[in-house]
Amino acid sequence: YRYWKDNPDDTDTPALLFGRACHKYVLETYDFYKEFAVAPNVDRRTKEGKEIWNKFVAESEGKDVITEEQFEVIDAMRNAMLATPFVSKLINGEHEVSLFWTDEDTGIKCKCRTDSLNQKLKIICDYKTADNAETQHFMKKAIDLGYDLQAYMYTLAVANVMNIPQENVDFVFIAVEKKAPYMINMLQADQFVLERGEALFRE
Repeated sequence: YRYWKDNPDDTDTPALLFGRACHKYVLETYDFYKEFAVAPNVDRRTKEGKEIWNKFVAESEGKDVITEEQFEVIDAMRNAMLATPFVSKLINGEHEVSLFWTDEDTGIKCKCRTDSLNQKLKIICDYKTADNAETQHFMKKAIDLGYDLQAYMYTLAVANVMNIPQENVDFVFIAVEKKAPYMINMLQADQFVLERGEALFRE
């Protein structure tokens, strides 16, 4: 614990950057270019290429930078999602909603931030990029990455904020593969996932 506190891992991996860019472009397309810049594909060995590149560097200061190839993939993933009627309806809620509540058992103040929250239907949607969105593979990965804890906490948050039973809130993962044809899978967190998430939360 002491080592972890004194040596935080702040490494921003390419996978994390790609995931953040996907989230921003899918959920807040209108705001994407305030935080991200798409690097031009130019030959920096030429005079013209250097000029274009230097201008890009100056204009993109403070932003996260992705390549044109990465942006094309992100755009294709978004289009695949919007072309799937059920998915487009699921993510048609309030995006990036911050929720705050106090845990009744411990008095600990908690917070979460939902990707998409449809308060009328009481459905939380969480968008995930995946190498493989097939059900068994994704759910194993979900357990490894603590998505069960997330599902429990988010449903608990909405229940507290809306003052409704937690079992009335649904949590759905929308997993989108990062390679063509950008297959999509929709997976609802079942009772087993939520119970494991609760155990982790209480721990």
